[in-house]
Amino acid sequence: MPDVTAVTDVTAVTDVTAVTAASSVRPGPAASSAPCPSLLPAAAPSPASTSGRSLRARLAAVGAGALLAVTGTALPALAHDELTGSTPTDGATVEIPPAVVELTFSEPPLAIGSQVQVTGPDGEVVNAGDLQIVDSVVSQPLSADLPAGDYAIAWRVTSADGHPISGELAFTAQGGTAEPQPGPTPSAPEPAPAATSTPSASAAPAPGEPTADPGTITAAPEAQAVADPSPGATPWVVGAVIVLLVGGTLWWVVRRRAAGPQG
Repeated sequence: MPDVTAVTDVTAVTDVTAVTAASSVRPGPAASSAPCPSLLPAAAPSPASTSGRSLRARLAAVGAGALLAVTGTALPALAHDELTGSTPTDGATVEIPPAVVELTFSEPPLAIGSQVQVTGPDGEVVNAGDLQIVDSVVSQPLSADLPAGDYAIAWRVTSADGHPISGELAFTAQGGTAEPQPGPTPSAPEPAPAATSTPSASAAPAPGEPTADPGTITAAPEAQAVADPSPGATPWVVGAVIVLLVGGTLWWVVRRRAAGPQG
């Protein structure tokens, strides 16, 4: 433990010395209040201060670069979609109206609030079926029977960021797809009357064929044989002729002899 008495003695000695020195100083002229120029050179910046400022500058540059990168990435996402193409193209002339109108956008649009309306030459809407969205392509089917003329396409879709965009297109069809109206059907030519054969009244039925019904008028047997001789009747006809010739000759010879003695 330190000696308290020794510490007290040292303090007392120090006080006495200070009082003696103060009483021995003589008063002099008042000190001038003008500042005294410093004879020491200005202190140079310390290396620690320089490195601190450099670090802060580097951090500020890194922060600015990161902010620029984030802002540059976010700007395209905030941009609205835009129409990049269509079928038919705006102002095109086609041979016949298409079956489907297609619109292509830079980003896939949202289905909610999207619609496409196609108007024909007569001012009537020619849509047929529901709107279809596949990726970035919006399709609207059209009616099957469409006339030739000018068509207008009015479209309105919702961008991927939820903002609606709209526009109009037009095209011309040289021909139509409407079915032609049916004309009068040509009458079929009447068939010519078939030639009828007149039945021969003298034709005799061949052997084995059915005979005519009762009451049917038939020709004489001789006439039938002459008109249409059948293979079975020919020998009988020849035989009858020969018999007649022989009989006639004999009758003539006998009569001649009988008349001879009388003369």
